[in-house]
Amino acid sequence: MCATFSPDGKYLVTGSQDGTARIWDAESGKELQKLEGHRGIVQSADFSPDGKKISTWASEEGFARVWDAESGTELHQLVGGMILFVPGGNKIITRDGQQILRIWDADSGKELQTISVDRIMSWGGFSPDGKKIVMNSGNTARIWDIESGKELQTLEGRFAFTFSSDSKKTATGSEDGTIRIWEIEPRKELQKLQGQSVSISPDGKKLVVGKGDGTIRIVDVESGKELQKMDGAPGIFLLDGEKILSGGIDQPTRIFDAKSGRKLHELKGFMFPFSSPDGKKTVTIESNRTQRIWSVESGKELLLLRGEMLCAFSPDGKKIATISKEDNTARIWTLE
Repeated sequence: MCATFSPDGKYLVTGSQDGTARIWDAESGKELQKLEGHRGIVQSADFSPDGKKISTWASEEGFARVWDAESGTELHQLVGGMILFVPGGNKIITRDGQQILRIWDADSGKELQTISVDRIMSWGGFSPDGKKIVMNSGNTARIWDIESGKELQTLEGRFAFTFSSDSKKTATGSEDGTIRIWEIEPRKELQKLQGQSVSISPDGKKLVVGKGDGTIRIVDVESGKELQKMDGAPGIFLLDGEKILSGGIDQPTRIFDAKSGRKLHELKGFMFPFSSPDGKKTVTIESNRTQRIWSVESGKELLLLRGEMLCAFSPDGKKIATISKEDNTARIWTLE
């Protein structure tokens, strides 16, 4: 089960246990389309970046489906399971087992590239410009060019993949507690640090490094110089680049000012890496699966959820979609 807003926030697509996906009007709650034909639970349903198509996937099938969002017509069946629209919307990537990635033309359904990998351990993510994808393959991070299917780099490290906003840098982390910062083209190791987690600021100039000793550090990418040290668990830069979200299972969730290192807010619950697209709201979760939505600016609690699983924020951050496995329903909540 899943739920995702359209890029303009006007519609919601949900996947269900009955093998259907449905398109809803997010304002009125009216059902607009019912997408039928899957065998098994629809575990993934998502809009394309332009909102004109929908992708769905059910684990019991060996292919993914692409639909016209307006008419509900099925357009393509693509070999592979996990399905993702590439940022920009004109390409789709599917994963076929643990060793093959396929790149498709989203309009025609034509297969453009096949990428063979020793073993895909996990998705890493797309670069912000939509031109590259990074994945964990065994003990290395591997980066491919989406247009050509060419492997660009194989980098030491397998965890904590993240791109800078200009798509020119990436970070990898290893089991030995080593974090490396890389210039992708040409390949150049910029920094080698000790830490358990890493996040690159939106401008690509700073890192927030979780050290594993109860502290987080802000580090200059070019020089490796430590700029700030704060008490906290592994942290991440929020989208505005001016704040850091920090927390762990045994530590409270905190929001820090990235420039001064000053603690702004301490939030109830464990840090959950789920923030609104504008970076103005964030989520914490408690051991009983209670979820709380917070204002990053004021530290005010906006919504308390029990028995619901958060799926997505609307693009403007003013609504959230949740699902309930108990009654097989999706709900939309207003935050402002």
